[in-house]
Amino acid sequence: MKKIVALGTMLSLVAGSVFAQKYDTYKNYLLLNQFKKGKEEFDKKQSDEKFMSKPEAYILKNAIYVGNALDSTQAAQAPGYINEAYAAFQKYLSMEPGAALFTKEEIYKNGVLNLRWLLFNAGYKDYQNKAWADGLPKFEKVYEISNFLIAQKDLPGPIDTNTVILAGVLAENSKNTEAAVKYYKILADLKLNEASYEDVYRYLVRYYIGKKDNANFEKYRALGKELYPKSEFFDYDKVDFAVGLEETWAAKIASLEGVLATDPGNYKANAIIGELIYDTLNSRKDGAVRPDNFEELETKMVAALNKAAEVNPEKAAQNFIYLGDHYMNKAETQSEKIRELKRKAKPGTKPTAEDAQKLKDLQVTYDKDYDLMKDNYEKAAIIFGKKSQLDRTEQRQYKIIVGNLAQYFSTKREGAKGADLTKYIAEEKKWNDLDEKLK
Repeated sequence: MKKIVALGTMLSLVAGSVFAQKYDTYKNYLLLNQFKKGKEEFDKKQSDEKFMSKPEAYILKNAIYVGNALDSTQAAQAPGYINEAYAAFQKYLSMEPGAALFTKEEIYKNGVLNLRWLLFNAGYKDYQNKAWADGLPKFEKVYEISNFLIAQKDLPGPIDTNTVILAGVLAENSKNTEAAVKYYKILADLKLNEASYEDVYRYLVRYYIGKKDNANFEKYRALGKELYPKSEFFDYDKVDFAVGLEETWAAKIASLEGVLATDPGNYKANAIIGELIYDTLNSRKDGAVRPDNFEELETKMVAALNKAAEVNPEKAAQNFIYLGDHYMNKAETQSEKIRELKRKAKPGTKPTAEDAQKLKDLQVTYDKDYDLMKDNYEKAAIIFGKKSQLDRTEQRQYKIIVGNLAQYFSTKREGAKGADLTKYIAEEKKWNDLDEKLK
């Protein structure tokens, strides 16, 4: 058995030597810069399974095809040669992950280095010509080759920065979002902070807020703020982006509701939803039409504004003012309908039974809305009254609220009797006295 093993080992060495000599023939073409001839002869062997069964066949093919791609007389064929060379290099690495031949043979190393150079130049021309989709695959190949060369210490690390940024830009402009994120994250995670890299962090912030990935949104927003402290962009929170990135009213509402789905106590999201709906339900635009789903939107608005007031009592006055204004507008609408019905009846006659019932129903609705106006204005007035100092806007709002409350109790006093009359007189005086004080 020992003799057989020894003989097998000897045969293996002989076979290896024979193959090495066969590959040497084609390596000589490279050494002599006879790339065309080398390719012609090598192509004849590509159908030889034994010849192509060794890793060296593919690292050799890479070098030969790269040599032909560098030949200016074959410029038209160069793109095809480059693709063949890249495929051969990938095959070589799959067969010899340790890359011993690359390390040992200078002509093979030069073949890989030149392949990277060819792909980079071709991709950069696409970048210059704004052929984004054409350039991206080239830079993706450069990125893979660069990582290999960095691992072999033939390129400085930790990354090939120029390649990564160009790959990211090409991906972004060709609308390949996932690829853009891949390359931009590589740069951002290294905390590169040159002025030109700020857009990298901005892109990631926008991407993750769109994906509703709050963890990564906050991660890259914080990184951006750390590296570019003078940039206001990274001061914006998820609610600012939820509103700012959407164009339509409905999209803004949906985006804010997405924020509240994971953060129901977010003051700003609740407040802005309430304000957006308020502006729709109380639009002053010419030709504004009452939405068909008024009641549904009103319920959503009231819930959002009350939630905002609950989670941030210090800012609650503004939320209560929106609610008070809304119910005052509703009460005024009911009041106008009541006046119209009363004008409809002829002088000295009673309204019809149908109109009388409408008047009764309108009065009930009016009283309800008018009382809700009072409730919310009182809440806002109490908050303003406790503040040691009001800014000009708050001073103006406080004065208006107090005047409206005085008017409310004046209206309620009319026709009141007994304890109610006494209460309304006292409340009217209280708010009138405060109104005078605020002048």
